[in-house]
Amino acid sequence: MLTWVGKVRAEQDFFASPATCVTLQQGRDCHATVQFRWQLSGESPVCLYLEQQQLRCWQQEQRIEFEYRFVETNSRTFYLKQGETILASHRLEVSWVQTSQRNRQWRRF
Repeated sequence: MLTWVGKVRAEQDFFASPATCVTLQQGRDCHATVQFRWQLSGESPVCLYLEQQQLRCWQQEQRIEFEYRFVETNSRTFYLKQGETILASHRLEVSWVQTSQRNRQWRRF
């Protein structure tokens, strides 16, 4: 899910993909390359965060493209911030194919 406010010009000017990361089993790391692109109306410094962790900052750039290697077991939210102001956010949902590993029981006939 994408949300944006303030200095990001329009919704098409902030792009993040994918929105979902799928792993085989619940509790396993999900691996994805998250691509970000955005364009700002000014040249103010902005930073990209994963939850509270600062990933990278840009100074005096209006058009930015960035890739991030995502390895997590849970869904997380990315934030594009200018100071303490959130300009945009992107939620990456982690899902899985199997909820838990079943114990295989062998039968003899």
